[in-house]
Amino acid sequence: MAASVVTVSILEDDATDKIREVIATLAIAAGDYVAGGLDIATPLIAAIAGQTDKTTILDARIAGIAGYVFEYVKSTGKLQVRNASAAGPVLVELAAAATPAALVADIITATVKFRKFA
Repeated sequence: MAASVVTVSILEDDATDKIREVIATLAIAAGDYVAGGLDIATPLIAAIAGQTDKTTILDARIAGIAGYVFEYVKSTGKLQVRNASAAGPVLVELAAAATPAALVADIITATVKFRKFA
């Protein structure tokens, strides 16, 4: 099965001074979760007029309601998804396998800060 794809829907876009803050919803399609995370930078950049480079992403805060923990990895532009391990309280990245149905059905919100172009 192909890797899951992240779709971005912009809810709010506020550009002031040198920072642009965008609030969006993310939808993760059924497919495979790949080691290292799912590409989020490409669909974010594609959804936001005027942003053309993932290096302008300064920070991303991502949260859902299904119990997963999300981490934006700036160096790769990937969204890593973590959950509790069977061995204890340590959070581990999802295994490279079919993306869990609960993650596909999750309601995920992202607040992303970009360096604004002049």
